[in-house]
Amino acid sequence: TVSGEGGSCAGRKCAKAAERRVETHLFEPPCAEGEDLYGRRIRVYFHRFLRGEVKFADENELRNQIARDKETARCFWLENTNSNFQ
Repeated sequence: TVSGEGGSCAGRKCAKAAERRVETHLFEPPCAEGEDLYGRRIRVYFHRFLRGEVKFADENELRNQIARDKETARCFWLENTNSNFQ
């Protein structure tokens, strides 16, 4: 179980069969430094809904929203766990 994460879940919009993917930002990677988690399966628990899907006008607007989402997730974890991430 990975604690201290933010995640995004949305259906892929493409010609292939419907597929669900989760994009997760890890504040405290649950592995040794330098170990790569790409392509590995992890279990993610959703604890709080941050916001609905939004279409952004540009990359800068997206980056600003990600920063706000990250701060919201950090505050949630600091208030609800004994985690010590930065």
